[in-house]
Amino acid sequence: MRSVLFAAPLALGLLAPGAAAAQSFGDLLGKAAKTAGAAAEARRAAKAGKAGKAGKAEAVPAPAAPPATAQPAQSAGTAAANGPAPWPINLNERIFSPSTFKFSEEDKAAKAAFNAIVRVPCNDCEGGFDYEASARRFVPDKDAYNALEKLVAGLAVGGSWSWKSRGATGKLTVVSEGPVAQFQCRQVRWEITRGKASAARPGLFCMGKKELVEVF
Repeated sequence: MRSVLFAAPLALGLLAPGAAAAQSFGDLLGKAAKTAGAAAEARRAAKAGKAGKAGKAEAVPAPAAPPATAQPAQSAGTAAANGPAPWPINLNERIFSPSTFKFSEEDKAAKAAFNAIVRVPCNDCEGGFDYEASARRFVPDKDAYNALEKLVAGLAVGGSWSWKSRGATGKLTVVSEGPVAQFQCRQVRWEITRGKASAARPGLFCMGKKELVEVF
């Protein structure tokens, strides 16, 4: 500060008389003080910056979380090991169509017993039998394509349809509906009575590419 005070009168002596009259000694002292203060502030800021860099800890990245273990996708077959009859027994295989479903020996035996009552001996028929009580012969609009499938599709769950042949009476009831593997299906119950003989079996209709088809 003392050097500033000495420098100020010298600066006054160097100024022209008009300039010296325009600027008082106080003005020059104020300017000099401001300049000195600014220089000191700059030095303190520089020192603080160095100290900050020296004391700043380097950021350590957080450890990465362990990768999630991928769970194997569950196939449609293993998602539902069993369901309403007739439930396919090969859902652990790759199923591309409902026509590739396989069924238990118990279900197949029930179907054979049912068909034994549906058919009757016939001398002039191919194979010696006539499926006289087949539901497809009595379904409304029987000549239409997929008439039986359309009838099943139109029934509500719990709904039924009955028919009667010359010697037998039959009944079809929609028991339930839901997915089997990746296919939407309807489970039905077939019943047939001829005289004192009667039989019942489970049946299955599933959606194919475009429409409902009888699978079992």
